[in-house]
Amino acid sequence: MKYTFLTSSDSLYFKEHVTAFHKTVEQHHSDCKHIAIIINSDEESNKLADELKDKFPNFEYILKYISFPNNASSENIRTIYACSRFFFAKDIIEKNPNSGLLISDIDCYINKRFELNFLDEKTLGLFVRAPLA
Repeated sequence: MKYTFLTSSDSLYFKEHVTAFHKTVEQHHSDCKHIAIIINSDEESNKLADELKDKFPNFEYILKYISFPNNASSENIRTIYACSRFFFAKDIIEKNPNSGLLISDIDCYINKRFELNFLDEKTLGLFVRAPLA
């Protein structure tokens, strides 16, 4: 089964982590797609996303814009960024019905190839990783 890796981040986190994350997807799952959602992107993140798309045919990106209330706390804004990939997952699943969807933090690395054969029979799986530090 092919998978679609889904990440979501603001433009700053995207610029810091997308290249390393995507290289690990390419290294261990070159037959899989990586869709990155960039929230409130800027010119630099758009340029980097275009470069990755030109270099890796299995890389896609989606631009989303979210307006935050003036009184939103930084904690609330971080929470919205962290949860955003789950908000958009339904659309990705509907557009890729024959692909398993793996939702990941963009600052993670895929360290080896894995097969999630149980996804043929189940609709949901959760894998919690221990922090490295």
